[in-house]
Order: sequence, then structure tokens, then C-alpha cells
Amino acid sequence: MISFKLTHKRPSSAYIGSTTHGRTMRSYSTSVGRMGEVEIKRTPFTQRPEWCLFVVCLLVAIQSSLTTGFVNSSYSTLQKLFQFSSTFTGFVEGSYHMAVLIFVVPVSHFGRQTSKPVLLAVGALIIAIGSFVFASAELLRPNYNMESIHNGTMTDVIRNCDGDGSLQKYLFIIGMFLIGIGSTPVQTVGVTYLDESVSSKKSGIYLGIFFAVSFLSPAIGFVLSGLFLMLPIHFRNWDMKPSDESFKGAWWAGFSLELLLGVAITPLLINLPMNPNKNRAEEIKLGKEMLKPKPLKTCLLELLTNKTYLCLMCHGSLTHFTLAGLTAFMPKYFEIQYSLKPQIAAFIVGGIAVPAAAIGSLISGYIIKRFNLKCDGTIKLTAVAQLITMIVGFCYFMMKCPAQIIGIEDVSIEGLPSTIKLNASSCYNLQPHISCLNKKFTIFNPCMLECKDKERCYSSLTMGACNQDCSRRLPGYILFFFLFFFGSCIAVPKVIALLRLVEDDLRSISIGLQWVFFRMFGMIPGPLLYGKIFDLACKSWVSNSKSLCTSTSFCSVYLPDHLQMYIIIATFSTLLAGEISLLFAIKLYHKNVREKEIDQIHIPNELPKSKV
Repeated sequence: MISFKLTHKRPSSAYIGSTTHGRTMRSYSTSVGRMGEVEIKRTPFTQRPEWCLFVVCLLVAIQSSLTTGFVNSSYSTLQKLFQFSSTFTGFVEGSYHMAVLIFVVPVSHFGRQTSKPVLLAVGALIIAIGSFVFASAELLRPNYNMESIHNGTMTDVIRNCDGDGSLQKYLFIIGMFLIGIGSTPVQTVGVTYLDESVSSKKSGIYLGIFFAVSFLSPAIGFVLSGLFLMLPIHFRNWDMKPSDESFKGAWWAGFSLELLLGVAITPLLINLPMNPNKNRAEEIKLGKEMLKPKPLKTCLLELLTNKTYLCLMCHGSLTHFTLAGLTAFMPKYFEIQYSLKPQIAAFIVGGIAVPAAAIGSLISGYIIKRFNLKCDGTIKLTAVAQLITMIVGFCYFMMKCPAQIIGIEDVSIEGLPSTIKLNASSCYNLQPHISCLNKKFTIFNPCMLECKDKERCYSSLTMGACNQDCSRRLPGYILFFFLFFFGSCIAVPKVIALLRLVEDDLRSISIGLQWVFFRMFGMIPGPLLYGKIFDLACKSWVSNSKSLCTSTSFCSVYLPDHLQMYIIIATFSTLLAGEISLLFAIKLYHKNVREKEIDQIHIPNELPKSKV
């Protein structure tokens, strides 16, 4: 914002006038022979809306890259290190949504009364604390040294172990809960603050930039997490390579980075102006004074008796149920079904899913604007996008090329040398050690091998599953892109339909109510169910072993066929139920429109007579 003060002295009558907020200030007086004087006063850049947009977008980038990128990419490594099940992973993920569900109403209430920049700064600081608590589990993890004994069993010896790992579980839950608390003001108060920072015409642009950053930031988290997972978990193991079976990546590095960024951005947020646009703030204040809001009970009653609105709420809850579950475990699914390392799976998921979701959201918004779709049109667009998502999703989940593990699955063994025989029954009670024989056969445990020439046999063994060329990977990646593309096309028309179904004075509370439903019936139970699905597809559990540091259990080997079947059943049952909800919504909407038209026809025309 710039203010000018022009002083130009002329031998004429004086004119004095002044304006503010970017308008010119002029003063004229009677004098001869003086040159004009120009004085320019600029508003500090840190008080301008552009700076506010930059800082708030930086905050949402930190929050989104953490909650969707770093966290989801680390789950697979954490399960192996701390030995907990996928069901517990879903519980950790659900604790984040539980925190948002509990604190969204109080935070929204305080956001109306207190300084929004201060509230955003407190949220950033809580995110940093939550990241520290989450990463501190690595500091408290029992120390161990891995040694490989080449005695035919290649059993790993774990030394200097102490503790049972239960404390780390609580740290994960508390850390995610704190991250959820800190994320709440970002998505609520942050949106309101940007809307009040500029005029109504520029508000759409600012909010569009905000949500674009929110959509694209998880890709940064996935990519950085993939890079960190390529580094050894401890510096003393720097000579280890990611291809080693006992290699574990530095999962904690991403959370440490989020800790530093959260602390660094806090002073920037505190120093933001409370009202960057005073005219806009006065306009909002005046509007609140003139508006007489309905009681909360009346608003809720009107929303909950709107059958079309309830059908869309049901659809949204089912959609977020599937989305939350798949997002939490998609990197792990890639590891199992495509025989990938955790860091490679993180790269692929982040590089494909996030851009696809961003592009899908933009295109669906363009379609609504291009064809000027009304409320029924947006519901139909949602139904079409959901149907295409179901078809593409079925084709995608049919694609897989997992490593066939000899000794744990009933697979045919072709090409195995005649000098080597398998005796798998003696190894089922041992800890699995996936190994590769002759760069071709993936073995559950080398102790199954009965070789005539043991020295030659074991010299051809390498730790980890065999690298295999799979022709289905590229088609699978393409289908995965379109799965998230069409899935994201559902979001924009669904939100617009929910907004257009209610009156203007009910829109704010309808948005809050829908997110309560989405989290309570979708985002919280979704990860729990999908975590249970992964546990049901487990073939080999490691638990209560003297060679382990903890008494908990985790899955070491999954059955890809079972996992594929369970995920297809869970995903398509929820998507089908959501599609049925949309069809009911379309039918109820047209029924309500016809009823309103009939009511208008029966209303008598009691217009006043015109005066001649």
C-alpha cells in the first residue's frame, strides 16, 4: 500500500484535499517559483497481503508435507523397526483425525475472537512439538548391532537389547495427536485470515493459491522422505547400502526437518498484521452487525432434515473412508505388490498421486465453470467421476507383480538346479530371512536349502528378494495416476453441491458439519480397517522371539493374492455404496424441485392493483 503527498505551489487559489489507503493526497497553496515536492510513504512489505499469503502458504506446505508425505512414507519402516501391526498403524493415523475432530470447533471459535496470526503461530509451534515427540521414538529405541552369520541360516543376532517398545507406541500416538491439534488452525483460521486480507475480488485468487500449495506439498514430503530413507538410520552404519536386507532408512530425518521449520516460521507468523486490509475488516464487521444469525439448533435442524444434503454427506463419508485408508497404506501396498524398496515406493506414490490429484481438481472445477453446471449438474458430475473411478480402480488393483516366495507360498519351482532341494517344513518356526538364490529364486529362509555343495550354494545367495523385470509395472503406474485423477474429480463438484443445497446463512455451519461427519465416519475408521486388511493378508508373523528387542509382533511376509482380494472387496463395497447415495441424492433433488414448482403454482397471485 502506497500513499502519496504532492506539494505543488502555484500562484493560484489554494485547494486542499487528502485521501488514504493508496489514494493520492494533494495540497496546493499560493506561492511563486517553487518546484513540486513529492513524498511517498510505503507500507512495510511485511504488512502487505502478498507477504501474508507467502507466510501462510509456507505454513500449509510444512503441515501438508508432514501429515501426508513424511508420515505415510515412514509407516512401513516403523513397523519393521518397532515391530507393530498395520492395525496399530491405522490407529496412529486415526489419532491425527481424532485431534482435528475434537479441536476444530474450539479453534474456529477462538479464531473469531483472538488474533489469527498468533493462533497460526501457536499451531506451527504445536506441529513442531508433535514432530519432535514422534521422532524421539528413535532416541528411545533399544540399541542393536546387526551381524550376519554365514552358517547356512544367515540368522541376524541382535545384541544389547533392552525395553519392550511400548513407550515408543505411546510417543507415536501422542505425536500424531499433537500434529493434528497444530494442523487444525491451518485449515480453518488460515483460510479465514487470507479471505479477510484482501478485497472480495482477490479473495478467490489467494484461496486458490493456498489450496494449490496444500495439494502439491505432499509430493515434496514423499520425495524428501524417499531421499531420507536412502540414508542409513545411524551414522555408524554409513557403509550399508539400501539394497542390504538389514538396511533401515533414516525415517526420523523428515520429522527433524519439520521441527526446525515449525520453530523457524513461528516468529514470522506472530509478526503478521491482524488486519492487512482494514477496509475489508470493517466491511466484515459491519456485515456481522447487520446480520441476525439463526440459532444453532435451528440451523442443525434445517440441515439434518435436508434429505439430499444427508445423501451427499453419506457419500462423502464413504469416499473419505476409502481415501484415508488407501493414502495411509499406499506406499506399503506398492512395496508388496510391485516388490519395491520403501524409498522407491515413496518416490512413486508422491510423484504420481499428488500431481494427479491436483490436475483432477483443476479440471473438474473448469468443467463446472465451462458448462455452468447447477446443483443437479454437479451431483451428476460427481456420480460420473465416481463410476469411472470404480472402473479404473478395479483395473489397477488387478495389476501386480510381487516376488513369489518359495517356501511360504504354493508356487511351482521351474529351473531350480537338480543339486538343490528344498525342505521348507523345518524353517517355519524361524524368523524369515528373504534371500535370493542365483538372482532368480526368492527363498523364505536359506535354511530350507539342502545342497550337495553347500559352499557353492551359499555363495550364490544374496539378502533380500530378487530383482525381477515386470511388464505390469508401467501399466500399473498409469492406472494409478488415473485412479487418483478421477478420484480427485469427485471432490470439487461434491463440495459445490453441498454449498448450493443450503441457504447462504447456513453455508458456514454446513461446511463444519460435513467435516465432522467425514472425519467421524470416514477418516478415523478408514485407516483402522485397511490396517486390519493388511494384517489379515499376513502369512508370517514375528513375535515373542528371544532374538528380538521387543515382545510385540509385526508382519514379515504378506500374501499378495489375499491382500489384493481384501482391498478390492473393501474398496469397491464402499465406493458402490457411495454411488448409490449419489443416485438417491439426484432423485431426491429432482423430487424437491418438482414439489417447489407445484407449491408455487398453487400460491394465489395477490398482487396489488396497479394505479392508473
